[in-house]
Amino acid sequence: MKKQVLKPGSYSEATLRDEDLLNAFFSALESVDPAKYRETLAGCAETYTAEDGLIDDEFAGELVEELIDLLNAYTPEGCYFGAHEGDGADFGVWPIEDDEPEDDDDEPQEPEDGDYIIEDCGRLGSRCCATIKGQNYRVEADTREEVEAMIKVQMKNDKFYPNVWALSDHGNYELTTLD
Repeated sequence: MKKQVLKPGSYSEATLRDEDLLNAFFSALESVDPAKYRETLAGCAETYTAEDGLIDDEFAGELVEELIDLLNAYTPEGCYFGAHEGDGADFGVWPIEDDEPEDDDDEPQEPEDGDYIIEDCGRLGSRCCATIKGQNYRVEADTREEVEAMIKVQMKNDKFYPNVWALSDHGNYELTTLD
């Protein structure tokens, strides 16, 4: 027999009251797995009953968390049961958002030998300079635009176009382009 899953969407909206959440979550559990609903309900009889609702709110928060964990086993592939990312009082089944961009293995994460590195230099970062990683090369100018112009000339002369990185004052590298 195929396992029942919860349908995507809201199961409890506009409330964070434990009793309201428990009513909604138990109802959702009963709709997909009546046997697990009865088992879970029997295990928390001192805190919550189907007839009386919330009896003892001391452990209600823990029971809410347990039900969220339990209901996650009944979500469709690629979804979770919990609060909506945009509304913490809207509980239901939501798609898992992939906030992490795909890591492109072809794109380097830091400078390699031969790459240009542009950074602030001089007294209190009053000037801009560029170096080539792994080589004894350095140019310095009053502005970043001047340094970039020097790099473009050097690249054209060498007929070699390596990556250009900007080094922040916090030590982070960012791959950049020359306009």
